[in-house]
Amino acid sequence: MKWCIDIDGVITANPDFFKWLTYHLKKKMNNNEVHIITSRNPERQEETINELRNWGISYDALHFMPKQLTRDNRTQGRWKKDTVQGLNADLWFDNDFKWYEKECGIDFSDLKCERILI
Repeated sequence: MKWCIDIDGVITANPDFFKWLTYHLKKKMNNNEVHIITSRNPERQEETINELRNWGISYDALHFMPKQLTRDNRTQGRWKKDTVQGLNADLWFDNDFKWYEKECGIDFSDLKCERILI
């Protein structure tokens, strides 16, 4: 299975849980992929990698929102949705689904993965 997990408001809200979850997802022979999805500026890559390491988060790939995209909620939500769809993810953990839908008008009805609201 492919798992997508947001950082801010998700991993940061409960790093111990996500340490435990990602460890078990990445154990040998599980065939899971863990993708960390963040709208953080890619200039924060080193800082972000260090944070994930300090929290003990296991993952396969770290995806940053491209620097040239506008840092507004609508763009962030669309970028995250497109990224998750492009990965053909099975599950996506995020804390902003309701915000993206209600305030930004982003439609998730065509999303093929299960959304987990944190």
